[in-house]
Amino acid sequence: MDNLSDLFQDFKSVIEGDVDVLCKKPTLILAITARTGSTQLCSFLESMGMFGSPDEILNTRGVVQKNIARDGVTSFADYIDKLTSIDAPCFSFKTSWCDFEPISHAWMRIFPNAKFVFLDRFDVVAQAFSLFKAINTGHWHSKIDSKSDFIEISLDKIDVKRIQKIMKSLVCEKFQWENFFFMNKIIVGHIYYEIIKDDWVTAANLIANQFGFNNNYPCSGSFIRLSRESDLKLIEDFKEMYGYKWLSV
Repeated sequence: MDNLSDLFQDFKSVIEGDVDVLCKKPTLILAITARTGSTQLCSFLESMGMFGSPDEILNTRGVVQKNIARDGVTSFADYIDKLTSIDAPCFSFKTSWCDFEPISHAWMRIFPNAKFVFLDRFDVVAQAFSLFKAINTGHWHSKIDSKSDFIEISLDKIDVKRIQKIMKSLVCEKFQWENFFFMNKIIVGHIYYEIIKDDWVTAANLIANQFGFNNNYPCSGSFIRLSRESDLKLIEDFKEMYGYKWLSV
């Protein structure tokens, strides 16, 4: 897998402060872990018009490469400059910790007017199940106008050890984000999937309000929830069957 330093020769110089990269716009950094509804939330934010098109701009598993090809840039400085030169009052992007970590010591120089929102999920078992299912089915998102069928899996198809590893990874990433916020004395807004999954409009407007925009701004999303009642029942059956036996699995 490529690193940002592999894709941009000036990346190390940017991080060390030898090359200036600066986004003066108010910036929303949506800190995420997997399967927290970030794609849906970003579609609502995009529809508002003031945040541009929130994307995983630090994701070197294809997103950065796609943006490089689209924008014809070769340096990290030009990459950020091109992305932030949007016709919107604010810039925004979402990022996992593993993608953000390479700029975690330089983010304030690059995005001095940034505010963080941490999109999290209370139920890490359900979160791990959702990630396990997405990985195994290849079905990550479903647009409103798509005709993709709901994919159901049965309890006997669930790999308990794999779920356990995913849970540990998710908990570790949550800690890494929280530790970063704590060590850098960052005031961060927490938004939880369980609270907003039925009211994305309110969530998007709460974020917009933090950037000085009035509440009740019209917005809409592009995706539908992949989980169904059968998934919820499966998760409860899974918890009932394995309970708190994680350490003995």
